[in-house]
Amino acid sequence: MEEKKSKQIIKYIFIVLLVSVFAYLIVGECMLPADDLGENGSVEKYSGTWERVLPNGRRISQKIPGHCDAKKMKPLLLRRNFR
Repeated sequence: MEEKKSKQIIKYIFIVLLVSVFAYLIVGECMLPADDLGENGSVEKYSGTWERVLPNGRRISQKIPGHCDAKKMKPLLLRRNFR
């Protein structure tokens, strides 16, 4: 008798968790902003310039897309130039 009761409790817990997950997904879809590009469907192209920041702080203008010399497994920092 106890085994049947414990299986039933586990079943109800599973159902409550499953319903909670689906409710969370539905509420998330309703509350989060849309993933589309907007009404006109266009994206502006960035017209500014990029610069590479060297470890010593010096900045070098970098063309994107392009090629820059970097050592393997070393970080490469590129930033937008706001000047």
